[in-house]
Amino acid sequence: MLTRSLARRAAAAVTGGALVATGLLAPGPAPQAHAAPVNPEATAAASWLADQLDADGLFSYLNYLGQPTTDIGTTIDFGLSLVETDAAPEVLAQLRTDLDAALPGYVGASFDASKAGAVAKAAFFYDAVGADLDDVAGIDLAQRLADSVDDTTGQLGAFDDTYGQAWAVSVLHGLASPEAAKATTELIGQQCPGAAWGYTYNGVCTSSADATAYTVLALLPQKTDPAVATAIDDAITWLEGQQRADGGFGDWGVNSTGTTSEINGTGLVAWALGEAGETQRAQAAATWVADHQISEVAGCGVPVPGEVGALAYDDQNIKDAIKFGIADTDQQTWVIAGAQALAGLQYLPTRPATTATITGPTGYVAAGKPVSLKVTGLRGGETACVTGVGATQWVVSSSSITVTTPAVTRNNVATVRYAGGSKSVTVKALGAAKLKVKTPARVKARKSLTVTVAGLAPGERATVKVGTKKVVRTATAAGKVKVKVKVGKKKGKTKIVAVGQFANRTGKATVRVV
Repeated sequence: MLTRSLARRAAAAVTGGALVATGLLAPGPAPQAHAAPVNPEATAAASWLADQLDADGLFSYLNYLGQPTTDIGTTIDFGLSLVETDAAPEVLAQLRTDLDAALPGYVGASFDASKAGAVAKAAFFYDAVGADLDDVAGIDLAQRLADSVDDTTGQLGAFDDTYGQAWAVSVLHGLASPEAAKATTELIGQQCPGAAWGYTYNGVCTSSADATAYTVLALLPQKTDPAVATAIDDAITWLEGQQRADGGFGDWGVNSTGTTSEINGTGLVAWALGEAGETQRAQAAATWVADHQISEVAGCGVPVPGEVGALAYDDQNIKDAIKFGIADTDQQTWVIAGAQALAGLQYLPTRPATTATITGPTGYVAAGKPVSLKVTGLRGGETACVTGVGATQWVVSSSSITVTTPAVTRNNVATVRYAGGSKSVTVKALGAAKLKVKTPARVKARKSLTVTVAGLAPGERATVKVGTKKVVRTATAAGKVKVKVKVGKKKGKTKIVAVGQFANRTGKATVRVV
């Protein structure tokens, strides 16, 4: 379940567990020089996230069990993303003040060994904003962090926690702490056999794009050390091998295998690869993140009203929001996803132009019946709308939709509208019609009878049946069909039936065979 996966990410930062944490890392003790000017996508994401903060300036939502939860760890994620992107300096300033008030409850008013991961995460945030770690809201975070690291092994807390260990290494190295070297050695020692980092369960180390990104960010300031450099190089090689054709990465649930990606890991890896100088790959990942943002489409409005800027976990997340909105029970998913992924948008390039197309049946369709239209050319997560035939429909990524034409003969123009343009297709629908069948009153037995059918559409396929004989023709540009049929020897009245391309388009006549 998606919310369970995201909840595990959130829980790890507080408990020190080795699943997936919610904090973001930066490679040095001070705010970084950003990769690019602030882009509208980052600004919109920051604005949406800021609107989700409660009266205390923290993220609160219903967790996957339906219980009210205040999530300080994800609030810190948001703060770290704001440091990285410069998307909303005034929000960051207020966030720092609000986190000051929440800090004692998060890390403990006094030393608490069970809160080692929270201490490391908080220390990283305050270090990133340039705070004096010796006194943050009356707490000596520098000393608290040093006390949380084993003097012999360098391990943070009571058990392996790659995420907390990475935060600790980043801060301790920046402070030139005597604990930094041992903590770094311990972090490198937690590397999985495949060169990535992740979590260990029942003795098995499972690699994770999230954890590997965090660790690369933490180790980069020490890249002049040969052992550290080797670990970084191996990790980057592993990350590059995990990047999918759409530019994204996937860690959890249905996104952990196959080709689908998810936004948390993709945003984090964009950040890490960008800091490591792998700019093109970072930009591809950042593009994937931006393509999964709720945004307005000219001519159609917003697919999820009131949610401009929100970053979706994956394609399905957007589809569900379009259908149901972002309910209270969905808030956790969107907040955690956005708070973590926002940092990756600092590497967003000018996105490639979208050239979507829409196609449908090339011939006539029965009016009033369902018709399938196909939208192609959209990147994964990109949202477009289809108008002109029935109610407006939203599509996510290249996909098919079903529309129902009005029950009348008409050329229906369906238009797909997307960021940067629009394309149209004409759906030619034929409704019920009474065809005009013209024939001589009499015809001699065993002679040819000429039948003319009018009232057809140009190019419409029509079937003319004289007695037991059947002829199929295509209507002229004038909507007519003329056929010659040799009648039999039986004398008397013979029925003539003309049927257009669909059964509700008919005409009748009779001829006397003499």
